[in-house]
Amino acid sequence: MAGVYTHDKLHLGTYGTGDIYSWLPLVAELENSGEAVLAMCEYKGTIYATSENNDMEGQHTRVLKRTPVGWVEAASLKGYAAYFMAVWGEYLIVTTTSDLRSIDYWYSKDGASFVKGSTFVDWLWVPVVFRNELYLLGHSGPAEGPGHSRAVKWNVDGWKEVPALCRPDVVEWQCATEHSDGKLYLGGGGWTLARGTPQAAVYCYDGQTCAQVKTEPSAHECQALLSSKINGYLYATFGQGFKINEGNSRMWASKDGATWLDAGTFEDCPNLYVMLDSPYGFVAAGGKEGNLRAYYFDTQVTPQPTNKCPACGHEY
Repeated sequence: MAGVYTHDKLHLGTYGTGDIYSWLPLVAELENSGEAVLAMCEYKGTIYATSENNDMEGQHTRVLKRTPVGWVEAASLKGYAAYFMAVWGEYLIVTTTSDLRSIDYWYSKDGASFVKGSTFVDWLWVPVVFRNELYLLGHSGPAEGPGHSRAVKWNVDGWKEVPALCRPDVVEWQCATEHSDGKLYLGGGGWTLARGTPQAAVYCYDGQTCAQVKTEPSAHECQALLSSKINGYLYATFGQGFKINEGNSRMWASKDGATWLDAGTFEDCPNLYVMLDSPYGFVAAGGKEGNLRAYYFDTQVTPQPTNKCPACGHEY
């Protein structure tokens, strides 16, 4: 469910038991850390991960870090679960919840001492950096809705709503990445509100306006986005949702966010939430409960275009 490539190793965190693996060689580095490891990143030369403890009674959740002797607790945060993280300048950003109805925003300058910033009554659990500014994305209302997509941005006066990203036709922002064209691409659909609702689409935000640029009608959510530095493509994966253990995932690629190329179908792999650059090539990882998978792509391979019949939609 999360991954990072650094220190010449691929590190992957899982959903279900909160395990962490590294590869080359494949090693189980941490087992049963909690329900899930939903985010991993490198911050000031150290790898950090969130541990979704789901401790409603004890209100104790954690940020983990990797050390030469293994994974240890970097910080204990008050809350039911820790979700996503991002590096914003000198800060490590983490989002948590205490009640599944609101989101807490935390920040740290050292990866150990975290300060609780704001509490949002909306489910703004995805931190994203765009043009060196910090955004929090998600949806209005509590974890499982009802609601629609919402976003806020930090400035000197505090958090301000981003009207262009508050769309009634999108149930939730699940993921986002800044592409080399200077625009922010966002994935519609999501784990909390889009279960069973076809919302899989990619949107482009230029700092002023937000427009839909790609849909995948057969999927329920856009699972992940990555602007690859290996070949300059923007990649998007689509699937049915992280609790659905059947079906396929599909990947698309685009240089400009307008023309999309078919980058592959991953059979019997309904969850494909991780995409990474590495020295060995482009990496995608996912799978389903009890069956995890990772895929490498040759850096010289270019996705092939797919033609579609305008009358019936058949691809050839």
